[in-house]
Amino acid sequence: MINAIGNTPTVRLKRIERLLGEVELYAKCEYMNPGGSIKDRAAAAILTKAREDGILKPQGKVVTATSGNFGISLSMLCAHLGYRATVVMPTSASKERLCLVRAYGGEVKLVDGGMTEAIKVAREVTAATGALYLDQFTSPESVKCHYTGTGREIWQNMQSKIDIFVAGVGTGGTLVGAGSFLKKCNSRLKIYAVEPSESPVLSGGKAQKHGIEGIGADLIPPLFNREIVDGIVGVSLDESIEALRLLAKEEGIFAGVSTGASLAAIIRLSGTGKLKNKRAVLIIADGGERYFSRRVID
Repeated sequence: MINAIGNTPTVRLKRIERLLGEVELYAKCEYMNPGGSIKDRAAAAILTKAREDGILKPQGKVVTATSGNFGISLSMLCAHLGYRATVVMPTSASKERLCLVRAYGGEVKLVDGGMTEAIKVAREVTAATGALYLDQFTSPESVKCHYTGTGREIWQNMQSKIDIFVAGVGTGGTLVGAGSFLKKCNSRLKIYAVEPSESPVLSGGKAQKHGIEGIGADLIPPLFNREIVDGIVGVSLDESIEALRLLAKEEGIFAGVSTGASLAAIIRLSGTGKLKNKRAVLIIADGGERYFSRRVID
């Protein structure tokens, strides 16, 4: 199962290109991982490191805090490898993502509040049960797996020609890992971080409730490296839903809300002229089927 993770395709979005004009636009199709999201990479890397270090014993128990996708990926891998997972999630998580965790045998604990509260409760559960806490928000593996995997694959798939990288910020692992690799290969490359305009924490604003699941935690992620970022783009939930609908109808790719946010950010950047005659890439983090209950499609 772990060997099936990664090496996802990078595709060109030609129809959306024609709508924007003067930009070549590509998408890394991470929804094609076996667990359906980019979080397969981090879950596999963190779980593998725990096994190699000997801190995760056979038939052991693990606990994590997540808005959804990391918990799904971890539950899937635990089912495959013979571990038991407890996943602490905010009550704001979509029903579909809750169901997927449970389908893989993961135990779900819901908490009111955001990721700060989920992390607190996950640590309490860990202390009470003697399980192993797997922290995607601080683990170096969350960055390494994207540096050696996602970023390298994008560079190879695009034949070393990329000017703009756009990614939403959940833990920061994807943006920092893949972005650092791409910037090492091309120092002139620009990296744009995407966050909900309703909760502009990265921009110095106050954490608020928002509907863009997968990004915009109510804290600045410890892994987030502001120094490699050239700009932060805030987009609304409405913009994100409109963009994911555009991606589905124009390109035949039905992506999740956080991917809609990244595309909405690209649309905004295009309007400023920053993408003129550039090659840009975004991450399709997961599929839209996880958000039907959010009425992403009329």
